[in-house]
Amino acid sequence: MPILRVRPYLSIAEVTFVRDVESWLSAGADPVEFPYPLVTAEYLRVGKHFVDRDVLLGLDRARAALPAGPRPGLTLLRRFLDCALDKWDGRYDYHSYLALPVLSTALEGIGEITPGRARRHRDRRYLHLLTDLLRFELDVEAGRTDLLPGQRPDRDRLTKRLRLAVRAAQPVLARLSPLTTITATDPVAAAAEVCAAVDATTAERRDLRLSMLPVYVVHDEYLFLRVLQSYETTFALLVVLLRAARDALLRGPPRPPPSTSPPRPGRWPARGCCSPCWPPCSPSRSAPSGRTRRGPAPSSRTATNWWSRSAGHRTGNGWTARPTTLRPRCGSGSWPGS
Repeated sequence: MPILRVRPYLSIAEVTFVRDVESWLSAGADPVEFPYPLVTAEYLRVGKHFVDRDVLLGLDRARAALPAGPRPGLTLLRRFLDCALDKWDGRYDYHSYLALPVLSTALEGIGEITPGRARRHRDRRYLHLLTDLLRFELDVEAGRTDLLPGQRPDRDRLTKRLRLAVRAAQPVLARLSPLTTITATDPVAAAAEVCAAVDATTAERRDLRLSMLPVYVVHDEYLFLRVLQSYETTFALLVVLLRAARDALLRGPPRPPPSTSPPRPGRWPARGCCSPCWPPCSPSRSAPSGRTRRGPAPSSRTATNWWSRSAGHRTGNGWTARPTTLRPRCGSGSWPGS
């Protein structure tokens, strides 16, 4: 397999990346052993739009060498490379910019997507995105990172971001960990408490790293990406809940089990009645006289209509019913069972 030709002006990081990708290809291109940290570090160092052409060629060759068939880590690697090479392929869009295919890989691995599972997955992913943003802002405030150095915010704006992020994380943190409380009032200390209270698995931390592919090195793009990814995580939960509601409407309400006890006399119509009747079917029955109904006249479509507009007259306080004789509801002209 030919080795990529490296131009003299490539940086040390770019030369190291090309060499490691070539080593990965010559070792059999195992998806699990792909050098993810080198790719994300290079994208964070210069931005997706300014990644060197030799680096992109190496990623393109790595994608072309992916094995066919189901293998551990293959779906994640293929989706990650598609997001990383979206500008190279000429298909850069909203989904690839946010790396949504990478974030959705974890949801596909939880089995049947029920509303309960989707809600828990959303809460965990939402918290992880917010705490990752908090850690980045805290590292910048403490001088522990030099990532995305362009246009750093001032102290007041940074404090405001920390305060709002903590406020957005607290309701979700209360659902997942009811015993955890944030006691600090200072935004920096409160953000540190939230980060310490949220745990993440190795796979969840990996997905967070792979979903951060900014196009440039401006500081605020980190915030921009994490906020949009949080929105999309919530929208995905809404889709699951709406589908569950639609399926429930199509199924209809649950039918009660059939009763084995005989009906009480006079409670329900006799066998053969075409529709439920109320009052109970009987040869004849007259509405009680002298009863006055306050307010608007009852609708003639209800089953309990003992009076109607034609049977009463308008008074100052409402409708006063006149006694009428109920007509049978079945088309035979007689009450069922008579």
